Amino acid sequence: MSEASITRFVAVYQSEYPERIGPIRSAREAFIDVALGYDPLFIAHGFSPGAEDRLYSQEIDQLNGMDYDGTLFARDSERVAPHNSFVRVDELLTTASDHGMNTEMTVDIPFSFAEDNFQGEVAEQIVVSYQDANYAEYRFNENEDVYVRYNNGEPLVDGDTLDAYEVDNLLIVEAPHAVIDDAGRRHIDFLNGGDGLLIRNGKSQEIQWKNENNQIVPVDESLALGNTWVNIVPSLQSVTIYSDLERE
Repeated sequence: MSEASITRFVAVYQSEYPERIGPIRSAREAFIDVALGYDPLFIAHGFSPGAEDRLYSQEIDQLNGMDYDGTLFARDSERVAPHNSFVRVDELLTTASDHGMNTEMTVDIPFSFAEDNFQGEVAEQIVVSYQDANYAEYRFNENEDVYVRYNNGEPLVDGDTLDAYEVDNLLIVEAPHAVIDDAGRRHIDFLNGGDGLLIRNGKSQEIQWKNENNQIVPVDESLALGNTWVNIVPSLQSVTIYSDLERE
């Protein structure tokens, strides 16, 4: 999803964790809506006014860098603020446990997984435009049967390992966006489902998506085993799919 043409990530860790997570930025209400479907421990550093009210209403278990800046949330001196707030996962889980928060949640995931012969149009390269100011891009690596994530023409890499981010399933969903204040913050409607694209194994298929227990789920379609990235856009018109690597 994006705000003011800037892409913003909500990472969901289910069973595998890195040693540290970051850079951690401020929460938005839409991020809370996405997270609630997973009964999570919600981590952010800062918040919009609406998100602040919800985080401190005990709607969701959460730890925020505004309460732990410089302690649990450590600043990386090699990066420029506010893009330099990180947490170590072992310290995070210990702090959450000390506060009586559950750190071993069991969540029903309504996805189906299959390594079947996925049918669709050839999709070697996918470009998602955010207000023509920022581009998220995925290029298919046929040898590994994964997509590599690019940002404005450069591979997106893990800052600690320098490994490029690889995507097994790319789910792009169309959801109505509405600007709600002068700062450009947005409300995103995740309730009603709609049109989408499921892209995997070098192919793209038009789908419908639905909200099931506050989770974004493709209707009647299976995912490949592996990780899934979800791009939330106001319109699928912002998505361009190339049958080969045409856009360099």
